[in-house]
Amino acid sequence: MSIRITERSLYPIIINVLRDIAGKYGISISGVQEISLPNRSSPDIWLRIDNYKVLIQVKIDTTEKIIDDIAKTYPIARQLGFDLIGILFPKDIRQVRPEELEKVGPNLRVSRGLVLTAWQGIDLEDVMLYGLIETVVKGLVEFRRVQVPLIDYLTIARITRETIEELAVTLRGLTGIKQYFDGTQAIIGSFDYYRAMLEDFFK
Repeated sequence: MSIRITERSLYPIIINVLRDIAGKYGISISGVQEISLPNRSSPDIWLRIDNYKVLIQVKIDTTEKIIDDIAKTYPIARQLGFDLIGILFPKDIRQVRPEELEKVGPNLRVSRGLVLTAWQGIDLEDVMLYGLIETVVKGLVEFRRVQVPLIDYLTIARITRETIEELAVTLRGLTGIKQYFDGTQAIIGSFDYYRAMLEDFFK
């Protein structure tokens, strides 16, 4: 039986690429560990990039999965003082043999990368893992130089639109009291996400 690649299989690859690129730019990476947050089926990566606490969420397959994860986790992450990076890999990454992961790691294709940090707010699509991580690190280097965060406000508008579309699907599917309650909780959680994001980027 072949070993199936999971999100956690990718954690060491992401950390290795991050350490490699950060070292080239004089950025320190420390405190790497897994952390479990409420309502999460598996742990995420927690680390420090310089003095910033960053939570990295990894998903495989669809955009809906990473958007749903970010919407649920962003308010919690901000309450805990974490910045947040979401990385979505396409489902065909499961076709890579596990023993080949380390060798091809930097060139793994990322379907989407959401960077919501104190120094950067961007949304990247169809990039290599190396390119995504380098963008994050170079953004921090530039932020340290000019002390002004790079915020792509189209990213905020785009994620908001997509999450509203997800809410519309939820509302259309509501049937019965229990489902209605679950749908209401999802809506409340999503708007908590909007509020937290807007407070961060517009204050």
